[in-house]
Amino acid sequence: MKRNCVTCKRLTAQHHVAPEGSLPLERISLSRVFETVGMDMDGPLYCSDGSKCWIILFTCAVYRAVHLEIVTSCSTDYFLLAFHHFICRRGRPSTVSTDNGTNFEGANNFFKSIDWKKVMLTFETVPIHWKFNPPSAPWWGGFWERLIREVKKLLKRTLGNRKLTLTQIENLLFEIEAVLNSRPLTYIGADDAFEPSAAHFLTEIPNNSLPELDIITPE
Repeated sequence: MKRNCVTCKRLTAQHHVAPEGSLPLERISLSRVFETVGMDMDGPLYCSDGSKCWIILFTCAVYRAVHLEIVTSCSTDYFLLAFHHFICRRGRPSTVSTDNGTNFEGANNFFKSIDWKKVMLTFETVPIHWKFNPPSAPWWGGFWERLIREVKKLLKRTLGNRKLTLTQIENLLFEIEAVLNSRPLTYIGADDAFEPSAAHFLTEIPNNSLPELDIITPE
């Protein structure tokens, strides 16, 4: 019988399709922009003076907005400074998801050392809920790993083999951040006049970017 033939079963076997899991509740709940955040670090990038820098990506789990910071060290202290910059500009998140990087672990341990009972009584501020991926499970952070890949693609296409100063790299990251935040969030049909993007949730001013330098004419 064919169904009992080992060779036939091996050659006609179909690959197993795993069912898609449901999204976590914090990714589909109505919230403010950057209230639920995923973070990751990429690098290093080499500057023209031989120094190194790293990119920290913050992305909103609901509206998929992106915020980029640049640091000159991947230590916990420098990450906390970048996290402080993010909070000053985007607001304080309630939930943060990361991988098991030592700088993220160090930041979480720092927040655990704070007397939150005293802080809540004085400032009515609740602690940030920090969620870590299981060890050796990078697919748990797919919604920020996907954007890390997009940042790498834009850096590669823009820089090539060139090396910039730290200030120039920072300016380039601002442009990449604007490009990622202007990407469509849903399918855009031929008759759709409105293209929803993360930028619509961040600012009401349209992004009237300058034309590319290679197409500017004296006229």
